[in-house]
Amino acid sequence: MATEIKVYASDFAILKYAQQSVNDHTSNPAALGYNDILYLMFDPPVNGNQFKQVYRANAYPILAPAVLAYVQGPLPEDESITGTYQVFRARLLRNKFDAKTITYKTRQTDEVDLGGIEIRDSEIPRWIGCSGPNIMKATKTGIALNRIRFNLQYEIATLGANRPYLRIFIDETTTCGLAINEVSPSLGSIVKAEANIFTWDVTDEGLCLAALEQASAVFRWRSGASGTIHTINVSGNTQSITVPANTFAGTTSIQWQIAVTANSGVTTTSDWVTLSTADATPTAAPLSPVDTVIDGSKDVLFQWQHSISTGTAQSKADLQKSTDGQTWTTLATVTGAARQWTCPAGTLTSSIKYWRVRTYNADGVAGEWSDAAQIVVIAAPTAPSIQIKSTGPRPSISWQTSEQEAYQVELDGKLSGGTHYGTEKTWTSPAYLADGSHTVRVRVQNQYGMWSDWGAASLPVTNTPGAAISLNVEASSVAELSWQTTGSYDFYLVYRDGKPIAKLAQTQYTDELSSGSVSYQVRGCYDDSGNYGLSQAVGVRVLADVHMVSDLNTGETLRLPYSDSQHRQTTRTLSRQVELLQLSGAYYPVAVEVDSGTDALSITAALLDESEIRQLMGLVGKLVCAKTPQGDMVIGYITSLPKQHDGFLNVFNFTVEQIDFDDEVRL
Repeated sequence: MATEIKVYASDFAILKYAQQSVNDHTSNPAALGYNDILYLMFDPPVNGNQFKQVYRANAYPILAPAVLAYVQGPLPEDESITGTYQVFRARLLRNKFDAKTITYKTRQTDEVDLGGIEIRDSEIPRWIGCSGPNIMKATKTGIALNRIRFNLQYEIATLGANRPYLRIFIDETTTCGLAINEVSPSLGSIVKAEANIFTWDVTDEGLCLAALEQASAVFRWRSGASGTIHTINVSGNTQSITVPANTFAGTTSIQWQIAVTANSGVTTTSDWVTLSTADATPTAAPLSPVDTVIDGSKDVLFQWQHSISTGTAQSKADLQKSTDGQTWTTLATVTGAARQWTCPAGTLTSSIKYWRVRTYNADGVAGEWSDAAQIVVIAAPTAPSIQIKSTGPRPSISWQTSEQEAYQVELDGKLSGGTHYGTEKTWTSPAYLADGSHTVRVRVQNQYGMWSDWGAASLPVTNTPGAAISLNVEASSVAELSWQTTGSYDFYLVYRDGKPIAKLAQTQYTDELSSGSVSYQVRGCYDDSGNYGLSQAVGVRVLADVHMVSDLNTGETLRLPYSDSQHRQTTRTLSRQVELLQLSGAYYPVAVEVDSGTDALSITAALLDESEIRQLMGLVGKLVCAKTPQGDMVIGYITSLPKQHDGFLNVFNFTVEQIDFDDEVRL
């Protein structure tokens, strides 16, 4: 049965085109001229009719919802305009508005068009309006009446008996409820030994005047299709529930559904969903030790992999051992989820051995035994015995040991050169050591990958100085080094800030890869001994007189003295990677410094000479060194070279980003 109800405007705002920052929510009537807008808010009824289903316009055209407003004078400013014409355009607002604050400037601009409203001047005053199915949504967002006719002004009553209203036809026999669209999980299986999250989605189909919301819900489940129904209440608008682990223990499958009660009091129930709860059969695989040598005199950690499609944890594991891969005996039984077991020292005797593992699922069902893993039980090599061969600035040692397949040397607590493979049992320091006592340690690895304990020795170092070296450094855009000595050295090492950068026989050197404050030294060296002579340290400041970029392959340097600006700007950008980690229980994140970053130098250069232009363009993709008069320097690649022409000069902008570049020489 269709019942007509009137929903009167509860609030309004007059938006004046000529006063776009003014709010008017009190004037009665609303005088609306060209481009003026009347915003109307309609509160749904509170007597229960707000949840009754509205008749749809496509099914009942004569009963379509309508918005009506009472229009009165004055008459048109241009009295020559007569007849029937469209004066207003009704639009549905997307969002609710605040009548006390909204202005023309802050109005909504994405309304839904509801149609035009026509009027005949001879019939003023009168009620006007339009109808359509979307008008029923006005109780949720509101309606705008836009004045669209030029040179006409009308007044619409905003208060009193003639205030605007909605005419709505409702079906008193039908109360609306929510629709349940999606439930999850809707198929497959769940892990009953773990907590499971069930979710659902509800929608308001917009068939009534008020917004429908979930007021409560009931989660229902049963074992199989005929088990006892269990319920869990869900309060409020929460559309998910976490069911604790082991709630479905003892089942192989369950069915679940959700019953949602809306704020209208109507309950909607989903269909039953069937899910499997049977745990899968696991597989296991040895991880460690596998195909390796273990020290039978020490504890050995056995580790394995537990794989299962349901993702459940291991409930138990069995380990077995064998000497031939055919006859097996128990090695260990592990209860719980731990996928490792420590074999006590002395349990495994020396020989080739095999081991395998099987794991159990959450239902206590064991999987098949894994493939066998082979290991060799053996002891580690003995610690090397070290002999000092020389005590010069580049000392040498040798050692005695058995079973060596690789070795490591540690000097003063730092590893020298990583792991060295082979049976070589001598070592010479790759760098010149300062006079005094040093500590050297050596350990070896056998064919089974076992490391010995460290063998250690004290290493006294004494230099017999060579002839004095006098160093001179001339600094400009590069550093020009020259030195003199009365001695006869076989070769020289040039040091920049303590790092050797060149090995040469002559007594001069040009360092093109320095900038800013730099310290140099020269070491005179001999081929047949580690003794040396060392020059004084000379500190200089290397600064380019103009911007320049050098090709490190050819040594050619391009000077870039000009830019397109009187006040040339050069940008150097440094960055350091820092990761922010949010720890549980901490309000602010923790900063973790990462040993990486960037250093980029951006240069603008203006060129006129064609040969220089070609030279610069030829550096794209080349390894270069870029310097500035401010002391900035980076070594990297020009990867792109944008070019602009201002009518006179060719202007280039390029960036060189510092790469991991090491010019240290190794002896």
